[in-house]
Amino acid sequence: MGERVGRRLGLSPARRFVCDLMHFARKVPTVPVQRRMNIATLVAARNESLTRPSWCALFTHAFAHAPSTLASHAAILTSLLPPHHGGSIANDFSVSREVVTLAEAMREAGYSTASFNGGVQLDASYGLDQGFDIYVSAKSRDSGAESLVDETDRFGHEVEQARTWIETQRGRAFFLFLHTYEVHHPYTPEERDLELFRGGYHGPLPDQISMDLLEEVNHGKRTLEPRDRQHIVDAYDAEIRSADRAFGTLVALLRKLGLFDDALVVVTSDHGEEFGEHGQMGWHSHTLYDELLHVPLLVKLPGSRRAGNTVEETVRGIDIAPTVLGALAKSLPSGFEGRDVLAFWPPPAGAAEVWSSRDVTTPAGVFALRTPDWKLIDRRLYDLRHDPGERSDVAGSEPQVMKRMTSRRLALLESRPRPRPQRARINEELRRRLRALGYLD
Repeated sequence: MGERVGRRLGLSPARRFVCDLMHFARKVPTVPVQRRMNIATLVAARNESLTRPSWCALFTHAFAHAPSTLASHAAILTSLLPPHHGGSIANDFSVSREVVTLAEAMREAGYSTASFNGGVQLDASYGLDQGFDIYVSAKSRDSGAESLVDETDRFGHEVEQARTWIETQRGRAFFLFLHTYEVHHPYTPEERDLELFRGGYHGPLPDQISMDLLEEVNHGKRTLEPRDRQHIVDAYDAEIRSADRAFGTLVALLRKLGLFDDALVVVTSDHGEEFGEHGQMGWHSHTLYDELLHVPLLVKLPGSRRAGNTVEETVRGIDIAPTVLGALAKSLPSGFEGRDVLAFWPPPAGAAEVWSSRDVTTPAGVFALRTPDWKLIDRRLYDLRHDPGERSDVAGSEPQVMKRMTSRRLALLESRPRPRPQRARINEELRRRLRALGYLD
């Protein structure tokens, strides 16, 4: 692709750049923008208040395909639903080597490719390194749950690694994928960030919210008062503030190097976090409710085209890779299931359907299908028009909707053959970390 795409976009060779930033985020609630989008505010770069950046488009109805890291990231990077890309922590399966990833498409187009990430579910053993010239996962000194506390798991660590790499790419087009576990249980914010949120909390909970504490709460061994619940949320939000600051450092670097104006930047999350909506605190991967699947999505196009736009149509994780390639005038791999959301307007029929699944041991399966009006989770049906919180099962009173949604959910699952299972080769240290973080029994 090289020079041809650069000319079509009006970019110099040094500035054909894509940055795909992934990290965890809570469900985007219906509250003022200042609150719901604090995950991408760049306060460190420009000393702004917690508001949405003016240089990007905001997609308010973006949804992930799984409430866990590997399955969702693989859907984003392969544009395939979880059963079709093959990656599974529960089954020790890596992403199929038969599929084409976004990184492979970018490298084929002449881009240098690199990822600096938090590892664990993104460990190269699970196949997401496909197409990357450099794939670096954080290595912790500890294999327990608290291993996500040390400095290698602050987003600033990945940003610093990226800075060093970016400075070696002068004059070259490059694709950079960053990921962090900083906004992830356990919640261990720095004091300076927590002070902005906790509002004088003097309850019994410590500032550092450990996995043990969350498990006590979720197993009914510890009772929380409303102020305690808010304190846990505040600790989470403080970690988002820290990730914001690191992201601001990245943006400042791109501006300094003269790359930002022509850059394509995507900010999103692989899943959300539950804070009591359906009975659990500080947890994910256990349900398919919207608090775990509704995610932020911000897109900055070269030249800041469509900056300031708010898009309310449904966007899925599998749509991100096609949209990136489409914005760079690159044809899409034939195997992609998603669509370029900027090329098809209004969205085609079926584009508002979001198929999702939990990563569980086969042959069991827990699947969901969401439309703007209805949500089917396993055998439960929710009318989102009147019940956006997904609390009242109306399957018994809506047999026709139930039949239609069930049929469509199965059709999407069987729309293509599943890949041949490929066993992930993980070592015992990685297995201990996965078990300590609650991903394996």
